[in-house]
Formats: sequence, structure tokens, C-alpha cells
Amino acid sequence: MNEAFSVVDRTLCRPCLEELLNSKPDGSLTPGSVSQLSDPTICVHCSADNGDAEWGAVAGLPACTACEVRLRNRPFPAWLKVATVVFLCIAGAAFAYNWRFFKGYLELTAGGRALEAGEIERGMALYASAAARLPEMPELSVLPNLFEAQKLVAEDKYDEGLALLDRTRPYAGPDWAGHFRSVELQAEIGKAFDRKDYDAFLKHAQEVVELEPDEPSAVGSVASAYACKYAVTGDEAFRRQAIEHLERAKKLAGAEVEAVKEFEARIMHRLHTRKIITSEEYFKEYPNGWKPEGGS
Repeated sequence: MNEAFSVVDRTLCRPCLEELLNSKPDGSLTPGSVSQLSDPTICVHCSADNGDAEWGAVAGLPACTACEVRLRNRPFPAWLKVATVVFLCIAGAAFAYNWRFFKGYLELTAGGRALEAGEIERGMALYASAAARLPEMPELSVLPNLFEAQKLVAEDKYDEGLALLDRTRPYAGPDWAGHFRSVELQAEIGKAFDRKDYDAFLKHAQEVVELEPDEPSAVGSVASAYACKYAVTGDEAFRRQAIEHLERAKKLAGAEVEAVKEFEARIMHRLHTRKIITSEEYFKEYPNGWKPEGGS
């Protein structure tokens, strides 16, 4: 029976089935009209006879206990095991090689969140770490380098700050031009102050205001420059300009007016005493801040 076939309502052996199929025109037999028969008491795999009892079925065909166990617990081929190990090794090596990219991505994401939360120092440190981790992407260094250059200029390390800008500029797009120019002008302002060229100080400060008209510190720099010119010349026009720009800076600061008070005191000291001293000298002489005589 295991070697016979059912064709519609007839039972045929294999040679008769082949003869029938060869004699039938294409399309005369519908799909499913031919099926192989099986004796449920005979294992189709090893022909083990179970007498009158039926074997269990595997995939719809009778299989003895030994064949069923072998079929249901068939071991993986050795080539498949080797291929799996090789694949896992390749995947592990790829993950290890690309780990720095993944880590860099995490640092950039964390840095962006830190900046949004106002944690500027932490955010820039994370950006700088990501840039150092991925040297083949130098554009990542633009933002942290610009921030570092700004810090160097604020610490009066003008040449170092400008050198860092020059190294970074090739990787910055045109959208960064204004930011680079702002830091360069801050360096030029510091240099002009050091050499007592207050005309250049004023000129560069006014350029910064053109770039950042709503920035209180930029307007405050113009006030500082006018205060220097008044201290040197005694020209009341310069004094009025210093006061006007100082008031404008305070208005721009709005609720953050406390940030303006420190340089306001230094400018008012310059206007009252007509002495031009550095910030270091000012804080050394007036650690608690300067107030005019008789002031509260």
C-alpha cells in the first residue's frame, strides 16, 4: 500500500501511474487528484510492521517509534553549527570595531540634552569626547572647539584661541562664519584694550553688536569702550554714550539683569574715577565690588 497511489477513485502502482500521466493531456488532472497511499501500520521510513496497530504520524505519514524520535530530534548538521559560530564571531568583531561609533552617538545625544538643560560645560565636554573618538568626522569638533576658543579668549589667551579657530575653520560650513567672526572680534577687542588702542576697541565692539544686536554683553562692550575713551579724553559725549549703551544692555538682559551688574560696576568705576584698569586689577582692589563714595 505504501507504494501505491490514489488517482481520483482508482488505486495504481507507480508504473501504472506514470503510464496514466503520460497518456493524459495537460490539464486533464486537477491539482490534488493524485496522492500517495500509506499503510498506517507500516513505517514509511524503515518499513517496520506494527501488525494491526497503527504507528503515530509525522507530517501525515506513519512512522515507527525509532524513526519518530530520530525525526523529531534530528541533530543540527555540523556545517550549520560551524557557520553559526563563524557568524557570531564576525558579528562580535563588527560590534567591537563599531563600538566607538555607537559610543560617540551616545555622547552626542547626551551632549545635546545637556545643552538643552543649560549644562553648557558638561554638554561641550561630551561633544568634545565624541569628536575625539571619531577623528574621521572632524566636523564634530567645530562646536566644542568654538566653545574652547571662546574660553581661551575670555582668559586673555588670544593667540591660542585664534589658533584653535584657524585649525577648526576648514571643517565648519558657511553657517558658522558669524560665530567664528564674533570670537575673533572678542580677541581683537582684548588685544586693543591691552595696547590701549581704544578706538580699535570701540570699532571691534560695534562690529560685535552688528553680529549680535540683542546680546547684552556685546552692547556692554561698546559701553566699556566709550568709558575708556571718556577716561582718556574727558569728553562728555563719550560718557553719555557709555551710559546709554549700559542702559540698553540692562534692558536687553531683562530678567537676567544680575548678569549685567558686574560689568556695570566696572564701567561706572571707570566713568567716576577715569582710571582704566584690567578686570584682574579691579577684582583685586574691589573684591566686594566698587561703589561710589557716599553710595549705598
